[in-house]
Amino acid sequence: MKAAVYYQTGGPEVLRYEDVPDPVCAPNGVVIDVKAVGIEGGDVGNRARGMLAAKPHIVGYNCAGVVRRGRRAGHRPQGRRPGHRAHVQRLARGARRVAAAQTWLVPDALSFEHAACVPVAWGTAHDCLFEFGAAASAASRS
Repeated sequence: MKAAVYYQTGGPEVLRYEDVPDPVCAPNGVVIDVKAVGIEGGDVGNRARGMLAAKPHIVGYNCAGVVRRGRRAGHRPQGRRPGHRAHVQRLARGARRVAAAQTWLVPDALSFEHAACVPVAWGTAHDCLFEFGAAASAASRS
């Protein structure tokens, strides 16, 4: 499986695109074939000066893709099955192997690129406007 990785902190030049071992599916988990990754400020800050929990550090804690496999005795984990389109938000070691409960289904009408930005980029903008900025939505003004 291919992944964007780095072995040390630094500028963009530390990034590598290389083969990494296929992840093992954990109980109550899924393995995602990542189609798009949302790069957020936390990603850039961690690459520049963060701590590496593991080497290589796999980029992509916020991503979207397709469930390759899931594992739970006698059931599909959290209703996820191979072929489901899913968004993942995970804070460590990329998002290729994750607890099924940390995934959200992605509607067919939403691109993987847009889904990879949810909820961090969209959630941050929403909080800034409506929670901290006290903006009112059109629905609340009627």
